[in-house]
Amino acid sequence: MYRFTLLRWIEGRIGPKDVDILVRGRWLTAAQGAAIKATERQVQWVEPGDGDTVKLEVKN
Repeated sequence: MYRFTLLRWIEGRIGPKDVDILVRGRWLTAAQGAAIKATERQVQWVEPGDGDTVKLEVKN
């Protein structure tokens, strides 16, 4: 459910595309409490307490 909601939110920001997202080899569902900021072509994933920002490609 978390993954579905998140992907729907991303689709709403970048338009309808086939979204296939992995974070460090794990699906988006594996992370919780993360902040998401969508841009036109990519999504920045920030894990709280980590400090690293992982840029993810959004497939067309």
